[in-house]
Amino acid sequence: MSIENIETFAVPSIIPIDNNIIILDEIGKMECFSQVFQEAVLRALDSPNIVIGTITFGGDDFVLGVKNRDDIEIHEVTLDNRDSLPDLIIREVAILQHIEEE
Repeated sequence: MSIENIETFAVPSIIPIDNNIIILDEIGKMECFSQVFQEAVLRALDSPNIVIGTITFGGDDFVLGVKNRDDIEIHEVTLDNRDSLPDLIIREVAILQHIEEE
């Protein structure tokens, strides 16, 4: 994917709208070359929306900054947990949505 594609397709897809869940696939090496993408990621993470995403292992200062936020939870995908992660994510989203409704 090119930076132009990232900014044309990925950035608009992660704009916080209403209470939509934002799917961020992915914060990787190529995406980090785009300042526009980085700003969009931070807007999404700072929003009240639930954000589910993937992020590269390791990373530059931007990636490490995202990983070190106090308001996110990271689950490393392994052979042992990869099949159970979808159910875990669904349960956690349901809990977050229930909390927001109260």
